[in-house]
Amino acid sequence: MVAKYARTTVVILLANAMENAVNGRVGYIDLQACGCLQLRLMLDGVKIGYGRSDRSGSQSDVSIGENPSKRNAEIYRMVISRGRHSTPVPCRMAFRAVLYLALFAVALADLPPNYESLTAIQKQEILWNNINADVYDYDNLPTAGPTPAQLVAFMNVNFTLQTFLLVSDEMPVGRTKVIHPYGPVAKARMVIFPNSRYTGIFSPGQTHCLVRPSPGSFNPQNLVPGLGVKCLIDGAPSQNIMSLFAFAGQGTNGNYFENSKFNIPLTDDRRTGRKITCPHLEALATKAGEVGSNTRNPVNDLFEATLAALPGGINDRPEDTGNMPLYEQASVRGDGSLVPAGQVVAPYKIEFVPNRLLSYPADTDKDFRYQFGQIEPGTVVYQVVLYRTALSAEGELVGHLVSDSPFVSSHYADNRFFMRHGRQRWQSE
Repeated sequence: MVAKYARTTVVILLANAMENAVNGRVGYIDLQACGCLQLRLMLDGVKIGYGRSDRSGSQSDVSIGENPSKRNAEIYRMVISRGRHSTPVPCRMAFRAVLYLALFAVALADLPPNYESLTAIQKQEILWNNINADVYDYDNLPTAGPTPAQLVAFMNVNFTLQTFLLVSDEMPVGRTKVIHPYGPVAKARMVIFPNSRYTGIFSPGQTHCLVRPSPGSFNPQNLVPGLGVKCLIDGAPSQNIMSLFAFAGQGTNGNYFENSKFNIPLTDDRRTGRKITCPHLEALATKAGEVGSNTRNPVNDLFEATLAALPGGINDRPEDTGNMPLYEQASVRGDGSLVPAGQVVAPYKIEFVPNRLLSYPADTDKDFRYQFGQIEPGTVVYQVVLYRTALSAEGELVGHLVSDSPFVSSHYADNRFFMRHGRQRWQSE
């Protein structure tokens, strides 16, 4: 709670100082003992940056991730410039309002410019600190669904394309998680056993991860359990594994550990054989005014159009809307080295088998986020089973996911933490 108020105070001080700078006055803010300062923002072409001055008046750049509390008597100076030269900008009430809203949105959470060059452990710590900056109270967990405006924005190919094309571990400010809106996050390791014949992050060893269990939507009448695993890579973008139990969900059974999660979720559409998305998404699309008398699933149509719009050839897009491929993940190792062309051995399907000892009553009245919050660090949460091809009847137990921290529900986890979907189609090689 103290951290939340301290962060809010810093944001207000930053806004006031930048407004002073806009009016031609220099604004200084003493941020000693206020924690890690990270701020990068663009407003209508106005670049907002920062520098550091000590009491002698000398100036140097701020080291991203540096903790000001470790250096006494440091003063951080906010600078506003347009283009290459400092230029006064008219300050109006509208600018003040936009500035405050934007600052609250970024809330000292942007990733540092050198983020991708860092080691997996360093990235994990940066993300973990952001996730822990604004933790929810279990007695006051958010449950609201997306607004109509957010739904309309979602029903646009340009919006859904970013799910595949945005190479980042952080969502842009203002983008909403319409699907999988809520979910706790924990530090974890994906430990792969020596018996694995697969390559990349599926080769023997361990990869530092962040895991986020998240239902397709917040619907107590139908739990659609999903699991996202962010595998962090030294000096390179992360590789993410997206999985779901079944598109139709598991009904009122509230036990998140009842069923396995797959990158190719189960489907109940036996009549047409067509992969379908979760039923709740059709209801969402109806609210957005996209369905009308159309009997087809509009969200599935949106996803199909998204796959068709992806750049590249046939191997640069998933087979269909019900397949979240694993080829990219098998193409790079945790140390950032690439698997040579022609030597990639990728699984066609992954199954995360839940630890049954973590199960709880199906009729529980406790939120799933609370249930995950009870898991102790060092727990095997899921076993990792891989299937080599689409025709493989049996999978191979090759590893497990082990939690390395408590599961934490927070504003950053639900609003900024991002997992890019893999797009490279499975190849046998």
